[in-house]
Amino acid sequence: ASALDAAEAAVGRLRMALDALPFPLWRRDADLKLTDCNTAYAAALVESRDAVLSAGLELLGRNQERQAHAIAKEALAGDAPASRESHVVIGESRRLMEIREWKLPDGDLIGLARDLTDMEDLQSELKRHTEAQAEVLENLGTAMAIFGTDMHLDFYNTAYVRLWGIEEHFFQNRPHLGDVLEVLREHRLLPEQPDFPAYKRALLQDFKTLIQSREELIHLPDGMTLRMLVVPNPLGGVLLSYEDVTDRLAMERNYNTLIEVQRETLDNLYEGVVVYGVDGVLQLFNPAFVKIWDIPTDVLKSQPHVRELLEQSRAYFAVDDEAWSHYLERAVMATTEPEERQGRLERADGSVIDWARVPLPDGAVLYTFVDVTDSFRVELALRERHEACLLYT
Repeated sequence: ASALDAAEAAVGRLRMALDALPFPLWRRDADLKLTDCNTAYAAALVESRDAVLSAGLELLGRNQERQAHAIAKEALAGDAPASRESHVVIGESRRLMEIREWKLPDGDLIGLARDLTDMEDLQSELKRHTEAQAEVLENLGTAMAIFGTDMHLDFYNTAYVRLWGIEEHFFQNRPHLGDVLEVLREHRLLPEQPDFPAYKRALLQDFKTLIQSREELIHLPDGMTLRMLVVPNPLGGVLLSYEDVTDRLAMERNYNTLIEVQRETLDNLYEGVVVYGVDGVLQLFNPAFVKIWDIPTDVLKSQPHVRELLEQSRAYFAVDDEAWSHYLERAVMATTEPEERQGRLERADGSVIDWARVPLPDGAVLYTFVDVTDSFRVELALRERHEACLLYT
């Protein structure tokens, strides 16, 4: 009796454990008749356990009873579990369930149902996201390609085909990245490599283990330069984008050359040149300006405001301390006035500076300064001699 009681207690504990499981579980005999089920199975059918077993109610419902029996027959006939995915209405909700059955040693079958609805929703959301991303990438002018975890081509846009000029059917067959590299090499669309097989192996390995985005310039044999951006895909694989920057680089080189010529020209001018922005901040100066105003180059390179430069040159202006504040304000305001002006400044040290102000198209103002002290003194001496001659005639 004690052994029987212990066995009944063990069965009771097992029943409690099965009823506590959150997913439907059932048992059927070799004739496919339901012989037992847990609480979750009965709850899914909104029936009691006794009602389910007496009526032989299948989880898939009467309309899909044949499918349920087909799964059971497959499991009964083989040594491996049989499974199918099917949509089931549980309560008022349509759920995707994986129905799995396998044969027990005594010849009966045991089955369980796993709810895959959340996974299906995630896959649907991922599909929508992927389709939206593909639509965006397709309409970009930049060549884009996505290689999956197996390094086969999963996506490419029209710009990608147009860039390489290769028949599109090649890309439609999901070629491996290694095959793409081979074809690009055949068409001389890759940089020349002394050992191409080693280059390809290294590139494939690099892309497989890429963690952070990488950008580089690719110089092709025909003179074209591409900006390649490699981005690791969170789902595995890489996204490649190619942009033709040949013209941009040529423009940058021409621009830099022009700037260097202008810089060299300014540096060798006899005139002192300085440019102030619309905010009165120094933007450009040349060595002649440094020499005329004797301001440290480090100060000028810090891009000071014109007010600071005037304060630095305070000793050159023959203005007393009481009038200096008013003079300084007028000079600061005049610095950025959008009008051409010129004049002559006789400095406190006896030197004479001719200056000119020219407004620039971007709102900045250019000043030029020329030290005319020597010519001024010669002119003054000649004038005094002339006046002396007139006095004694």
